[in-house]
Amino acid sequence: MAYSPIEQGRLLNHPVLQRVAASHGVTPTQLAIAWVIQLDGVNAIPKASTQEHTHAFPPPTAKRPLEML
Repeated sequence: MAYSPIEQGRLLNHPVLQRVAASHGVTPTQLAIAWVIQLDGVNAIPKASTQEHTHAFPPPTAKRPLEML
């Protein structure tokens, strides 16, 4: 389980990660999370680092079962 796929932001400045991300037209964050979630049996658990991120996805207003993908 990957609790911090970008190592709390420290990984984002790594030159290799930046170079590979740029070559694919994505951000280092997108690349790191994409790499983690493509691994069999691994779940990524990124966190919201700012209050604005938590408001982008408000909690449900009523009880409902978890969605199955």
